[in-house]
Amino acid sequence: QYITAEENTFGAIPSFNESGSKITYAEWRLDAEGDLSNPSIVVFDLQTGAKAAITSDSVEHWRPVFSPNGQKIYYIVKDKKDQFDVFEYRLKDGIRRNITNSPYEEWDPAVSGDGKKLVFAAKKNGNWDLFLHNLETGQTVQLTNSLGNEWDPSFSPCGRYLYYAATFGLRNGIFKLTL
Repeated sequence: QYITAEENTFGAIPSFNESGSKITYAEWRLDAEGDLSNPSIVVFDLQTGAKAAITSDSVEHWRPVFSPNGQKIYYIVKDKKDQFDVFEYRLKDGIRRNITNSPYEEWDPAVSGDGKKLVFAAKKNGNWDLFLHNLETGQTVQLTNSLGNEWDPSFSPCGRYLYYAATFGLRNGIFKLTL
């Protein structure tokens, strides 16, 4: 099945909901003048083929992920500060909320299996480090503080570990962090 089969339509970075019946991804288009739109976040129902945009293409939206219960989507938005912040979108009522609202770039959101924590990469001190945000309390803590770069975090199924990509001089690859 070709999900982005509409002419001049492109997509990237799909993520499944908990039941596997829907995906969310970034989608953009090429117009008649040859200009690309900003990517927006869409939800596609794999059973019915219904597609709904949950954001506009007025600014860039990327890297959507469903919450474990499928009721929320987390994604990044290039905001008025010309940087990316992590946002939350509630599917039941369409309410959007800026989760990070920091003075630096954030990317790569991932949600813990219990839906209580969000981890993301942020470029706070000139390089990418990992941060853990408690979605219940709003508290954010920095997990790494290296001269290298850490990004693309993923929670282990048990929630005790974080796996991520990193570069540390000659040591590049996947690393594990105990939470």
